[in-house]
Amino acid sequence: MPLVPHSFLYAHDPTTGVVAITLNRPDRLNALTFQVYEELRDTFVALDREPGVRAVVLTGAGRGFCSGGDVEDIIGRLFERDAKGLLAFTRLTCDLILAIRRCRRPVVAALNGTVAGAGAVIAAACDFRVAAEAAKWGALIREIGIHAD
Repeated sequence: MPLVPHSFLYAHDPTTGVVAITLNRPDRLNALTFQVYEELRDTFVALDREPGVRAVVLTGAGRGFCSGGDVEDIIGRLFERDAKGLLAFTRLTCDLILAIRRCRRPVVAALNGTVAGAGAVIAAACDFRVAAEAAKWGALIREIGIHAD
């Protein structure tokens, strides 16, 4: 059964074996939501055993790769969680990073613009990073009082 994520674009070119994953929230500089985290994790786990996949390219739509966690969907909602809820979120983010690192296909981050916070952590987890001249890298995680994965 083919992968069909809903929170980002997914294209598999069977001729080359390349899968293109495009974060697709350009109006929010491709900020991550809980759903994006979950689907990315599940997709990378599945890609590790998906037939016909030779490489994965991860990029963002518009002028940014990924600006990190969405201020409303993630950052704001984390303040409502207790310690157990925060631990669950930490595990989710770490599971995504582990899924990228464990994927036996090479993963290339195509950095087309803003790369910040959790977006920088995701880019760092990829095997290769190719940056456009306009790419700007920022580790803003400490500004909101959390630690990188």
